[in-house]
Amino acid sequence: MRHEKMKGDQAALIALCNKAGNDVRSCLSTLQFIRSRKQQLTLTDIETFSVGQKDVQRGLISVLQEIFQKPRQQKKDFGNFYTEDASRNRTAEAFKFDSLVCCAQAFGDYEKLVQGLFDNYVHINFKDPRFQAIQLGPDWLCFIDQMMSIVQRHQNYSLYAYLPFIAPAFFSNFAVVQYTRMTPQNSFIEAKMKRSQLNNILSSLSAEMAPQVSCFLTEQTITLDVLPWLVLIVQPTIRPVNAQLFNAEEQKQLRLVISV
Repeated sequence: MRHEKMKGDQAALIALCNKAGNDVRSCLSTLQFIRSRKQQLTLTDIETFSVGQKDVQRGLISVLQEIFQKPRQQKKDFGNFYTEDASRNRTAEAFKFDSLVCCAQAFGDYEKLVQGLFDNYVHINFKDPRFQAIQLGPDWLCFIDQMMSIVQRHQNYSLYAYLPFIAPAFFSNFAVVQYTRMTPQNSFIEAKMKRSQLNNILSSLSAEMAPQVSCFLTEQTITLDVLPWLVLIVQPTIRPVNAQLFNAEEQKQLRLVISV
């Protein structure tokens, strides 16, 4: 700012860093934009300008850390120095709410975000003596999942703007001051791969059936009525010991498997 002969106080610079997520390139581009119009940086400029956040990209681990970890109390909150009357009455919770929504929007992939929240919220050491938060968490996940289903099925993109609000909802219920290591979401990928493998096996089984059998069986019938009992028949509960040590019942089950 001295090199560009631009004036500004420390509160405005800290507010700019908070709005840009401590991204240096975003802060410099915002200062260049303001310098092209005026020579003084104020808190009102930071509040009113819509620049400074468009080129900020967040990763999944960074977003999860922002949601599940509370910031430590500071002696002085520069976010309350805005000169606008509406902004002056806002609390720290309101600023944190907007920050979390912008953080989720910067990540963009809400399906991965929801899966990451589902995989990590049970590992947070949060206080919930009345078991209210542990009930609200799955309720929010189901609600967002229903909204995403409506968006994808009916192309109702007006609901898309409400998806990032799951971030402040989880923050208010599960956030703690202590640091918790976030793990990448794996259950969604594993379940998707497992489902793809099972669907391929089911398709191969249906294609290789004899016509006189396949005419009476659909994939749903095979999944619900045939495969559960077939698994019990071909995979009986037998002790993992030498076959010579089997008792009479285990030998009978083994002969049944061989005959099948």
